[in-house]
Amino acid sequence: MNFLKKLFKFLFILIAVLGVLYILGPNPSTPSYNTDLPTIPADSSALINYITQNEATHKLKPDNEARVIWANDSNKQKTEYAIVYLHGFSASQEEGDPVHTNV
Repeated sequence: MNFLKKLFKFLFILIAVLGVLYILGPNPSTPSYNTDLPTIPADSSALINYITQNEATHKLKPDNEARVIWANDSNKQKTEYAIVYLHGFSASQEEGDPVHTNV
């Protein structure tokens, strides 16, 4: 019985010390985020150029670049609705295939 009292006392002191160390530990500085939204071109060819230039600044896996798939591929006009498909960090657009293309 005496052993259990010592064990609980030791565990309580250990948890208390770890709690104090956690509270007194290092505090990271508050990050400052840029909340300005980019200006996106409305013209379809300018939009494609904007996406291509932005993608060129990043190191991407092959075939994981951003792309625009137009509802009517011939005239590339803005429609009433747009669907944005964001695949996972380590995935590709093939992860959602064929659902995101059939919608």
